Amino acid sequence: MPSAIKGSVGKKGKNNPADVKTIQDLLNGHTKNGGFRKLQSDGLVGKKTIGAIEAFQKNSMGFKKADGRVDPGKMTFKGLSKNSGKLEKEPPADKDGQKAGKGKESGGDSGGGGGKGKVTGDKSGVDKKIIDFVQEVANFYSITININSGKRTPTKQGEVMYKYWVSNLKRGKLYSKIKSDTKLQKKLDDLYEKGKGGDSAAKKEFIAAIAKDAKSYSRHVRGWAIDIPKNTPAKIRNALKTGLRELPEKLCFHYDNKKIKTPKVTDKLRAKWKK
Repeated sequence: MPSAIKGSVGKKGKNNPADVKTIQDLLNGHTKNGGFRKLQSDGLVGKKTIGAIEAFQKNSMGFKKADGRVDPGKMTFKGLSKNSGKLEKEPPADKDGQKAGKGKESGGDSGGGGGKGKVTGDKSGVDKKIIDFVQEVANFYSITININSGKRTPTKQGEVMYKYWVSNLKRGKLYSKIKSDTKLQKKLDDLYEKGKGGDSAAKKEFIAAIAKDAKSYSRHVRGWAIDIPKNTPAKIRNALKTGLRELPEKLCFHYDNKKIKTPKVTDKLRAKWKK
């Protein structure tokens, strides 16, 4: 079986018969997970071949939008070329019954990465660009990325900072505003110690003081940050860092969009992600 195609195959593709036959053969190695019937390998493009490409893009590649076309060297062709050595046993092949079509070759291979990844957890209210970017990474690695913490109310930010004041936040020294204001740092630290000693009023005052200016402490309050588990593999973190700023913390990895523009994922960007 040829290891490459010379032109695009499928909807609005060049559809050279030899290339079409190559793609039909490759598709027939993915019928089980692709959700389509085995095709007749006749080099002709019609509704069944295009439908099979679309089904493969959606069901096996995890594309949000399927364009029904395979372009040389791009995501769909690479996906079809994987694990397709043995054809699966399926019902008799469907025949398109249509002649090979011709069309202009465009960018092609719209959609996401290489699998059906998931983003779970506290993602409500988080900036859509951030969630979409994380979803693309999850798709590429076919994994689930759980968000431990997403958007927070000002009060919630105060509660989180109180809870992790010593263990994770180094008594506020992780925040430039607190670190540069010794009086504020001492005030908050005194309130924290009193609160841990049983003074509920001091705890409330600590939380209220943070809530009053919560946006200056954390991008979580604007929905511009997420935290993910500490045991997240390095390759996932490296991919996330191509579109988000990473701040390693004691109990998690924090990602936000400060001083970095979260990009729209392209094949060029995916090429930087390691399997």
